Amino acid sequence: MIGWVVLVFHHPTELINSASVPWKHCGNSPVEALQNDCVYDFIAGAFVPNACFDAELEDEFLKLKDWHFYGDENAQQELSIESIKSNGGTEPMFVSVEYHWIHCTYTWRKLHRSRVFGTPIDDHIGNYSHTAHCGEGLVSQCDVNDTRPIIAFLHHYTSCLA
Repeated sequence: MIGWVVLVFHHPTELINSASVPWKHCGNSPVEALQNDCVYDFIAGAFVPNACFDAELEDEFLKLKDWHFYGDENAQQELSIESIKSNGGTEPMFVSVEYHWIHCTYTWRKLHRSRVFGTPIDDHIGNYSHTAHCGEGLVSQCDVNDTRPIIAFLHHYTSCLA
């Protein structure tokens, strides 16, 4: 059985340090987003300002699997990456459950890369509630029947990052 996840264009209400953001919001529709110089980000599942877009990481994500996007929950109306980039596709958009979980790991990578490279992060991925959502979802997918008695968990010796 194939499971589906609905991708809904999200208009976040909780911003992270919104006073420090020098660009404007993408808007509330694909048309507004494109007019506001935003791009659809397949990792975020959102329109993001170009300053927040990590093209290199998105390219890696999109090449990871032969992803499919649908305009209906019966997977009859397939959407192309190009059409989603140019007009946002449909709302909602449907993807596989696997896509959703891998999207979560890539949002964490994108967040980490923004920290390492000093680049801005969009307020969807930068919102802690999204991190908590992905974390709770992945924990719920853990295999409680894993029969390994133990697994190595190494100590690390760290300092704080500013």
